[in-house]
Amino acid sequence: MEQDDAILTFSAPARAPGRVDAIASPVFELLYASFFVTKRGVPPGPGSTPPAWLRRFSLEAPEALHAVADFWRQRGPGDAGAEAFLLATRFGYVRDADPERFLSDFGRLPGRYLSEGRVKDSATPEEGERVAARLELLRDPDTAEAWAQAHRGLWRLLGPYWERERRPAVESAAADFLRQLGVSGDVLNSFPRHHFAQFEAAVTQIRKAEKEGRVLVVPMGLAVAGGFLFDVDGTVYIGFGMQAERVHERTAQRVAELAPRMKAFSDPTRAMLLAVIARFEGLQFTVGDLAQQLGVSQPTVSGHLRLLRDAGLVHIERRGNKAYHRLDRDALHGLLAGFEAAVAEGADTDNGSSA
Repeated sequence: MEQDDAILTFSAPARAPGRVDAIASPVFELLYASFFVTKRGVPPGPGSTPPAWLRRFSLEAPEALHAVADFWRQRGPGDAGAEAFLLATRFGYVRDADPERFLSDFGRLPGRYLSEGRVKDSATPEEGERVAARLELLRDPDTAEAWAQAHRGLWRLLGPYWERERRPAVESAAADFLRQLGVSGDVLNSFPRHHFAQFEAAVTQIRKAEKEGRVLVVPMGLAVAGGFLFDVDGTVYIGFGMQAERVHERTAQRVAELAPRMKAFSDPTRAMLLAVIARFEGLQFTVGDLAQQLGVSQPTVSGHLRLLRDAGLVHIERRGNKAYHRLDRDALHGLLAGFEAAVAEGADTDNGSSA
């Protein structure tokens, strides 16, 4: 018997058989934050709008974030994966009141996990290989201790913030889920409407686990609209960012506002008109000149110009009796950036991650 067996003192709290449950999980909050920081970097790189805590602590305490974000990059395997989630779920730490016991036991967990052949839990063989490689490195006591210390530092930073500003909302969301489940009797109908668990790929897996009472739902206070989906030892763990509905509604509103202006790019003649105006910026030309360049009629050009002016992308400057068409590059950049932000916002995590 391995020495690891003597170290693992945790037993999962009893749970009624056949019961779907929902809880706040500081351990999952820490691991999610770790994954997100590693994925996005410090300060967060280009992409969707990062959560408030990452923006704030990237300025106030970047050292603690860097210790986690750079951990794997300094050791070769690149970004973190599902390994820490798998250890926490396999050995029952997700219901702990804080992450300390998980961090204290961490050095013994990778070896035991590998000895039991648990890497088969991974979603794909390729991910299993990456998880196995990182766990092999974590079998080294110094590497495991460095990982645990980096994550202690991260939780010293995030723990007070989560307890004060996020935990009440998380516990309320868990209670709301269970209350809705009591009314509907249906796990999927108890989730926010726009949660990725509603996607067909997840429905069959969740329905099967629901019938057997093997579902643990974890509202995530440090996530925005992302989450995770793990099936470990027959239990399905579903995490979700509690702002998913707000993000969806805000995105729908912003897209609706931008869509009429985006029509400027929906017609090839109109897009080419923008290109011609930009190319000959500073020169005087008439609508007839533009029609000749594009090989279309003057009324066609006039109609397209009107739409481009309405979208704020083209302006006419009059100098005496001369008119100059000018592309508003700032407006063009702003419109494209605004549309990108609208459609990309909310992709704060590994949406729908599974193992």
